[in-house]
Amino acid sequence: MWVLSDVYYRLEQHDVALRVLDVLSKRAPGDARTELNKGQVYIAKGNHELARKYLEKSIEKKPTNNALAYFELGKILHQHDDMASAKQVLVEAVRQEGTNPEYLHKLGAVCLALNEVEEAIQYLKRAEPAGTTIPEIYYNLGRAYQKQGNLAAAESYMKKFQEISSAQRDKKNRSRESGNLLTLAEEQLDRRNKTEARALLEQVLQADPNNWDAHGYLAEMLLALGDLDLAKQHLMRMEELNRDSVVGNYLMALYWYKNKQYHAASDYAERAKRIQPGNSELRHLLGDIYVGLGRHKEATDEYEAAVRLAPNRSDYRQSLEVLKSRFKTNQEPKTQ
Repeated sequence: MWVLSDVYYRLEQHDVALRVLDVLSKRAPGDARTELNKGQVYIAKGNHELARKYLEKSIEKKPTNNALAYFELGKILHQHDDMASAKQVLVEAVRQEGTNPEYLHKLGAVCLALNEVEEAIQYLKRAEPAGTTIPEIYYNLGRAYQKQGNLAAAESYMKKFQEISSAQRDKKNRSRESGNLLTLAEEQLDRRNKTEARALLEQVLQADPNNWDAHGYLAEMLLALGDLDLAKQHLMRMEELNRDSVVGNYLMALYWYKNKQYHAASDYAERAKRIQPGNSELRHLLGDIYVGLGRHKEATDEYEAAVRLAPNRSDYRQSLEVLKSRFKTNQEPKTQ
């Protein structure tokens, strides 16, 4: 049920998440996680009073190894300008988890608000390696050095902040652009306009070379066209981005099957099957692969599974009947 509460939280179904957490708190009244998670839900709902109440309860139940509760409480106190209290709980968060850049940055920002410049710089410098993903670290270092009177360092950090922030905005814009192009490509695929779809998908990859979906659509199209070498380029990138994707493993299995490399094909198809055994196309492909390997009994099992999962697919049924007929013929004794 912990996973369920987290799913509802991420889907922003906060009231449902709270009901799940109520059940969990009855089952395990001593578990500090329920109060922590309730606190996070109430933060998302904008109810800081209740959030603070549950975070404090979580800390009361588990004062050690509970850095996230201290951090969330520190953020609330910071937002409400209670800087002294915020610093107190954030110091504890950092004491418990001293390498977390978010905790270090928030504590540095609070010290800066308290005009404790030297201490702020110490915490912010420890957080600095994460500045490329949290550019506000550079911003606050710039402010701290400005207060200290070190204008050269202040200017350097402000410049870094501007560069990283600009790069992040550009990345968001490219992501938005590639998302729009991908939607247009999917519409063209629905209309069976494959030439137009392919051109749009290639534009997506120009804007976002790591767009997994665009690589996937192109790989599938190229496999259907028999352009295996070009398909492999997309498949390799897909595997780098997400090795555990069912679709990615299915397409890689199809690629190796078309190359008659049945052992490699079976490795990928079996990996996909472990994740999603209820996929009829995958089970049929695995049957084809086992036929290529001469493993007729296993091929029969896979074809039967494909027919069971997709009873309206006549091609699946035909594959099963052909294999059974061939297998039966091979088993019949030769007449003298």
